[in-house]
Amino acid sequence: MTAEIIDFGEHTGRTRQPGPQLDPVEFYAELEKIGEDEVQTRLALAHVYGPDKVPLVVVWLRRKDQDRNEASNREQIEIARKAASAASKAARAAESSADSARATAREARKANKIATKAMIIAIGSMIVVIINALLD
Repeated sequence: MTAEIIDFGEHTGRTRQPGPQLDPVEFYAELEKIGEDEVQTRLALAHVYGPDKVPLVVVWLRRKDQDRNEASNREQIEIARKAASAASKAARAAESSADSARATAREARKANKIATKAMIIAIGSMIVVIINALLD
């Protein structure tokens, strides 16, 4: 997170009072140490942060929220990519299974033709045997 020096005087109608300059980098580091939940609690207690710090706290909290949203978006994109990859693999597997099924069906048709021819030959042989038996 980069620190910004923000002059809120012109936006709030207030001017800065002479005194020690607030270093945003150090202040943001302090907020990081405290943690987001505690910072929000302290912000709710209006007297904890003075008027020179409140705008920086608000900016920091907004960035935290944006960071969280961006991380969530990245996670969702990664999940979608993984799902698309899995769907693609499943489609390839289904296509391969369909190819195998077609090949199996061709082999089954060929086997049925051979079996049909064998049955015709067997029936023919039976007829010849019956005729020979009757003629004897």
